[in-house]
Amino acid sequence: MIYVWNGAHLALGTRECHVRGKLDVELFGDVTAAGVSPRGFGTKGVAVDSGALLDMHGAPVRRTWTQLEATARVGQQWVVVEGDVSDWPADAEVVVATSEYHASAAWNGVVGDNHQNERRFVTSAELVPAAGGGGGVGGLLAARTNVTFRHQPLRYEHYGARYTPAGGTAGADTID
Repeated sequence: MIYVWNGAHLALGTRECHVRGKLDVELFGDVTAAGVSPRGFGTKGVAVDSGALLDMHGAPVRRTWTQLEATARVGQQWVVVEGDVSDWPADAEVVVATSEYHASAAWNGVVGDNHQNERRFVTSAELVPAAGGGGGVGGLLAARTNVTFRHQPLRYEHYGARYTPAGGTAGADTID
């Protein structure tokens, strides 16, 4: 457990001088270990208490998250995402979040592996400009990026389409 409290300031880089290399923080021990830390934070993680400051500045990127533009199928080593994330560097770690509605270990009496978040490492992120220049500023609002992963294909399907319920109005009632 890493604690930052009592007015402490833990800084990694500054606004003017970003951390450009890779920083790994590894927490050891059993993640399910019982117990509570001195201030009730639990036993694993980084805890920042009231009055303390955790200040982290890594390499700047335009977007730190996005949504799937298309469904990613089992076995793919790439995804298509919304917008421009072409500045995601090789070896950046990303998580393709589950699209399961009931992402619990047991729902309605069904026990299974519904925790389908998948951690992957980027090989490349290539911008695909929108057809005809796009509908946004510089065509970027309608652009998408092909993100390729190294080594491990996806184990689960990740839904990436838009859904408008029957009788709904596209856009106003659309679920991303």
